[in-house]
Amino acid sequence: MKISRSSIDASSWNQQIAALPGAHILQTWEWGQVKLRLGWQPFPQAWRDENDQLVAAALILQRTVSLGGFADRLRVLYAPKGPLLDWDNPPLRRKVLQDLAAFSRQRGAIFVKIDPDVFLASGVPGQPGAQENPTAQAVVEDLRAAGWRFSSEQIQFRNTVLLDLTPDPDTLLANMKQKTRYNVRLAERKGVTIRS
Repeated sequence: MKISRSSIDASSWNQQIAALPGAHILQTWEWGQVKLRLGWQPFPQAWRDENDQLVAAALILQRTVSLGGFADRLRVLYAPKGPLLDWDNPPLRRKVLQDLAAFSRQRGAIFVKIDPDVFLASGVPGQPGAQENPTAQAVVEDLRAAGWRFSSEQIQFRNTVLLDLTPDPDTLLANMKQKTRYNVRLAERKGVTIRS
């Protein structure tokens, strides 16, 4: 499989990344424009196969940090909730990780930070039914082998809970812990409203 890196224009970025696994709002063109106003420069990157089909993408944000002294203008790169790709595809993930490292060096960055939605495990650790994700373990091994390091400073939430919202509200509340139900009802009493 031949994979090449390219760019995608603004008009089709969101539509194309929506078809990728793990598509996230923090990888959208609009998020890049929000971050542009806050001092970040967006660099949308795409990976295509030999049939010109999009197989991976990453909205990479760049910021220059001033620390003073000899390290006055340091560049950092960040792909929030990215890159987007099929993490079960070892050659693709290795190619994307390699290209991200090369892009970082090309931009003169001191580091590139990624935080893709690759779930390490499901369930509550140490409880019955908890399961590790073998793909995640392979991703961690690939990252370590390529010299990537885990950051103790998380930007996005470390843990995510997926909740099926199809049951009626009373059933959803009944399935929650007592303290959660209390906080939901307290929010209602305090005037918190939710809208689509």
